[in-house]
Amino acid sequence: MAEATNHWAIIIGIDYYPADRSLRGSVKDANAVKGYLESRETPVHIVTLTATTPSDVTSGVPVEAASSWPNRLNVIQALKRVIKEANPGDLVYIHYSGHGTRILSEARQGSQSVEELALVLFEADEIGESYLRGRHLASALKQMVDKGLVVTVLLDCCFSGSVPRHEDQLAFAIRTVDYKSNVAALAAEADDEEFGEFSVSQKAPRSVSAQQDWIINPDGYTIISACGPYERAFEVDLGAHGRMGALTHLYFEILNAQTQGGRSVAQETLHAHLCARFHCIWPQQTPMLYGNMYRTFFSDLIRREDPKLIPLYRAAGGRLRLRAGLAHGISPGDEFAVVSSDTSERAVHTVLRVSDVGTFTSEMVAVEASQAETARDFKTGWSAKLVGRASPSNIRVRIPRELSEDHEYQAAVKDLLFVDPVLSSRAERFGLVVRINEHNHFEVLDALGDKLHDLPTVPKDLPRAAAKILRVLQHVSSFKVFQGIENRLPNAAFRASYDLSCSASIGQDGTFRATHGETWHLTVRNTRSQPLFFYIFNLTSSWEISNLVSDSGGGAYYVVPPREGNTPGWREVPLQMDVPGSVRMQGEKSCKDIMKTFVTNRPILFAGIVQGKITVDGSAVGQRGTNSTNGILELLSKLSQSIRGDTESDGEEWETETFIIQTSI
Repeated sequence: MAEATNHWAIIIGIDYYPADRSLRGSVKDANAVKGYLESRETPVHIVTLTATTPSDVTSGVPVEAASSWPNRLNVIQALKRVIKEANPGDLVYIHYSGHGTRILSEARQGSQSVEELALVLFEADEIGESYLRGRHLASALKQMVDKGLVVTVLLDCCFSGSVPRHEDQLAFAIRTVDYKSNVAALAAEADDEEFGEFSVSQKAPRSVSAQQDWIINPDGYTIISACGPYERAFEVDLGAHGRMGALTHLYFEILNAQTQGGRSVAQETLHAHLCARFHCIWPQQTPMLYGNMYRTFFSDLIRREDPKLIPLYRAAGGRLRLRAGLAHGISPGDEFAVVSSDTSERAVHTVLRVSDVGTFTSEMVAVEASQAETARDFKTGWSAKLVGRASPSNIRVRIPRELSEDHEYQAAVKDLLFVDPVLSSRAERFGLVVRINEHNHFEVLDALGDKLHDLPTVPKDLPRAAAKILRVLQHVSSFKVFQGIENRLPNAAFRASYDLSCSASIGQDGTFRATHGETWHLTVRNTRSQPLFFYIFNLTSSWEISNLVSDSGGGAYYVVPPREGNTPGWREVPLQMDVPGSVRMQGEKSCKDIMKTFVTNRPILFAGIVQGKITVDGSAVGQRGTNSTNGILELLSKLSQSIRGDTESDGEEWETETFIIQTSI
């Protein structure tokens, strides 16, 4: 009989910093999280370590007993207890609310920045604080993952210790402190003794894989962080409820709202709504999501499959906006069904149409005048699902008469969102062609009449043959629509502010050359005084789309540091190229990959556009919880960013560039 799954939690909240600016909401965060966990039916082994500011600060110690202080000794003991006593399959939650700082680290590579996060712990000594370095926390987490534990970490602190310490004009507390070399020196040797030197384990080779730093390589665990690496984490004033960390307060509020009535929700969807809330009420922060999106401490609330929903929100003046725009393939006239987040049925209420498209957001209006009043009731946190496209970028497909006469064709064709099927015998321009081959199978050809590589055919007499071949077309068309997204009104000044280069050699046909097993590099140099955000998607010859950043355990993007003086910031991404075994088994010794990159001046989420390899039944394999026939819908549904202010069309810049790489043995 299998052992029951145990739940473990280490909750850390630090208000009192004797040698630094104390906080007022971290202990409240810890108590709120403890209360939430204790309110659930599942029992949890909880260790709570808090430091409340004493009324007499000259005492130098918190009000709690010494055994509950969040110092290095107690934190390390709590981590080691879980490593020792938890069993494979157990779920672990680690929560930290307090100050964060960034310290110099030789462990971080591939970026101009050589700093890593450190958690600032309390100490009852002459210094008053100590650091738990990020790399050593990662080593502890890795030991848990290697043992088979499912680990979730929520960090409600700043990643940006380089930001000078000060008070915001609204008197909200900032959860960062200045780096102190004497504190770091005391911690370094002790950490190495406790956890050992940290090393990143490499994954099995794939056709392409990105190599990552530890903080964005948590393949076996999930990290939810309060803000981006160049942002600050704040406490917010909740009126009569006092102060709390913005991340802690909103994360658990949304987790409760999205899971009412026993519903489950995808982690990515939860994160998208979290960012939508930050956008509306606290745009200074962009919460980050790293690692495994589907196995978390809250696995009973998290599911792998989720409707392809896009967050809606209310802008100034009551305007209703969709969190997707030109950079995501949205066009004026696209139609969306609205879905509330507070009903167990997630019922569709009405249909909205895109009236105006911005770079990253779109204005929405009711399709029917009679529904305009209903639309006024829609709230931030509700969602929309694409039900009709008006985009001219849909792929025109010539279909045979036999397909159109299939009794299931008319019902199946209504679900197509990226395909314009045309019954025609004339010599017209088509992006794709469906024909019946010599084996009486439906097969898909390109515009020149050549069979597309690595696509299944569908026997004409197979049950639901029409639906199956149309799903194949949907998969291929969504792939091509995403491949074709480009900025048709580029900003020359923005493009001149960065340089994107590739280390691979290039042939006369413009294709880059790589050798099987070779590592080559994409490098972004940033001459701006603000960070840039860099996305890499791999579009394979097998009609798969993968986000190389999230595949390696990261979020949606890399952050490219700003310039320092006259020295550009830079980010180098090593990519290992490989000819997949499935290709080699077919006798092929080379393959082509399309690398589609995006550079933006603000963070957005493209996390959901991944598509697996299409199979004969129209489903995809080799992907993480995404329906491949709707892969491009995930691109639309996962937009999430923190805009500064309400003038959202101002200063929103993006560019895309494509690299075609041929890898040969």
